[in-house]
Amino acid sequence: MILLLWDGKNRETYKGKVVIWWNPISSTEVQIALVGTADSVRYVAIGWNKKLSMVDTEAVLGGVTDAGELFLETYDIVNKSYIGCKPVAEKLTVKPICGTRVGSNTTVIFSRTFDSGRFPLGYLGSFTLTAYGAKPALTKHSVTPRTENSGVFNFRTGGAFFQLQIPDIHAILMVVAFAFLFPVGILTWRYGRNLPKEAGFTVHRVVNTIGFLCAGGGFGLGFYMTHPDHFTSVPHSYFAIVLMVLVVVQIIGGVARPHKDPSSVSMARLVFQRVHAWGGRGTIALAIAQLFIGMHVREYPAYYSYILLAYLAIVLVFVITPMEVKRCLNQRNDPHNTRVPSYSPLQDDLDDLK
Repeated sequence: MILLLWDGKNRETYKGKVVIWWNPISSTEVQIALVGTADSVRYVAIGWNKKLSMVDTEAVLGGVTDAGELFLETYDIVNKSYIGCKPVAEKLTVKPICGTRVGSNTTVIFSRTFDSGRFPLGYLGSFTLTAYGAKPALTKHSVTPRTENSGVFNFRTGGAFFQLQIPDIHAILMVVAFAFLFPVGILTWRYGRNLPKEAGFTVHRVVNTIGFLCAGGGFGLGFYMTHPDHFTSVPHSYFAIVLMVLVVVQIIGGVARPHKDPSSVSMARLVFQRVHAWGGRGTIALAIAQLFIGMHVREYPAYYSYILLAYLAIVLVFVITPMEVKRCLNQRNDPHNTRVPSYSPLQDDLDDLK
């Protein structure tokens, strides 16, 4: 019944499984309702910290017993294991209001004071929101059904809320870097080397530098928003580290590359051409796989992956394939070309050395 008294302006739904409502009832206190809407939800929790992560969170866990009684517990989630949860009721001031359970769906309503706990709520309150199928899943992963999201809301105001999804910014930066900027840099170098005044090479350097900045920013956000215990526990993080190492190696290689020797074929230059070219292609291939893994980890809707897949297919079919065909035909029809008729990537590099 309390939910019916709220105007609904302070409300957010996550993945169709969890709804959070909040209503500041005074300058010192806010009412919060957590509504688990998935069939498997028995417990709901919300935790506050400065990094939008589950670990090192001051959390409130609520549920309704089989007898219809509301229980509310507060925890310090100090690491990923269940034994790392310590009651912090003496720090975080919360008051249970009511709770209901209809079937497997749980609604918990409570209030908390803005200034209590290790992480007082300023005008922007960072939180992690979670729903559980069983209480032991509070910190254990892949044990029972759950959903999780995080954000930054203005818990002190009624009306419109302010929301900043740092994980989404991380995802946008990575998609822009690895699905757009780096491919543009690579394609411009491969197919634009005959542009006036080495324009293709200039674009290659500038675009890849911007891509490096985007990727570095995305990697930094990923590290910032994730506690070290989480960062080292999922393959997505390890792939990210490998990717950033490859990108840095590519950047260093491009800056320190051996220059062309107009009088002879330089073996160092040839090795650089092969390693740098295939290193870039391999990095992009791994990055594309990483983007799909990230979408799965973040639990984005499936159509996000379909859109990315369609974009990549369009680029391959309508951009790369025609440009590659045209490039091969131009080389075959060049009267000054002394190469063998068949296409040879190695001969491409040898031509570049001359």
